[in-house]
Amino acid sequence: MRWRSSTAAQQIRDQIRESTEQVAQGTSTVDVAAATIREAVDKVHRVTERLGIITQSTREESRSVAQISQAMHLLDDVTQQNAHLVQRSADACQALSARAATLDRAVKVFSARQPG
Repeated sequence: MRWRSSTAAQQIRDQIRESTEQVAQGTSTVDVAAATIREAVDKVHRVTERLGIITQSTREESRSVAQISQAMHLLDDVTQQNAHLVQRSADACQALSARAATLDRAVKVFSARQPG
């Protein structure tokens, strides 16, 4: 009986030692997993920050593009107004040229009548 008790006690010690080793290995595995999770969380935070920066930059770029678009529309309007004014000026020049030709003919009539 003593031998059985001794054997049982030895088995219990072995099981406790194995359990302790398994707990130590499990703790080590949990520590590694926790470190990996912390690293992943840190990386997610960095990606989130970078996405925030990209989002802000995209908004600013969008506003800049809108301002450029607005300026281009204004330039287009001014160009169309200038083209209209150039056409009116060209029409006025033609009208003045026609009047000048008429006046030139009229002056020549008077000049031809003057005794020379």
